[in-house]
Parts: sequence; C-alpha cells; structure tokens
Amino acid sequence: MLSSSDWRERADGLQQEMGSPHSSTDPTPPPEASQRDLRHVVPRSLDEVAEEVISSFDDLARQDPEAVERIQVQGSDSTGRVTMTLSPGSLVACAVDPGWAAKQSSVGLNRAFDEALHDARSALARAVEANKTGGENRQLDTLLDEALAILSDPRRFTGF
Repeated sequence: MLSSSDWRERADGLQQEMGSPHSSTDPTPPPEASQRDLRHVVPRSLDEVAEEVISSFDDLARQDPEAVERIQVQGSDSTGRVTMTLSPGSLVACAVDPGWAAKQSSVGLNRAFDEALHDARSALARAVEANKTGGENRQLDTLLDEALAILSDPRRFTGF
C-alpha cells in the first residue's frame, strides 16, 4: 500500500517548502525586523553587563505592580461645576453642581463633561508618567543595546 502511494514525493515537496524561507508564489514580502542602532554603543565586558542586568531585574521585581492602579486624579471644566475623578482603569466619580446643571442645555452639559474629562485624562497621563521609573527603563534599554553589541561583535567569534 505505501509502495504504491506518492508519499515520498509529497514528503520531498513539503521538505522543500519548509526549507525555503519565503515561498516564491506568495506576493507579500516577509516582515522586516526592526534594527537597533548599535554604532555608538561601546559595550563593557560580558561579566559587567550580565551582573547589571541581574541587578536591574531584581530592582524591577521589588517594584509594586499595583502602584499605578492606586492613582486617582481629578479634572474639572472651566467653571469648576463639573468634576471627574479618574483612575487608570475607570471613572471613579463624577460630581455636578445640580443648580447649575438644571439651567444648562444638553450642549452645555456635554461641553462641561468634555472639558472635565479632558482635564482629568491629562492629569492622569501626567500622574502615570511621574509614577514610572523612567531612569530604570532607560537603563534597561542601554543594557539591551550593550548586550546586542556584544552579541554582534565579530571579535567574539575570532578571539581578536
């Protein structure tokens, strides 16, 4: 039964397809990998970089992942009659002066809500950014660049 089937030809065809990185019948080009610019990176020794990477990961593990979720900010419209309280995940509260709201049209109310929401979202973005440890993120980027420069250094393979 196996001798009469074309299994060997199909297996060879499959092997050829898997061996070629991109099929010539497929018109879409393969995605290009983004490259980091390592021209100006002067890496330290591998031991120093590895030690700093481990230390940085220890620092990240000690950070409180819920600190950002506890942030709450307020924003209000230009009259101060509408106030919104936001957290990164939700609208926490909305306070409106009832006497003022009773005299407003739907357009006026929507405009005040929009101003308060815009103000609160801006404040939230500033608070979240201030809570981030930008220095540590830059440090990790620098360490990644150093590690990539070490790995792409041809002297690593030749011993020169």
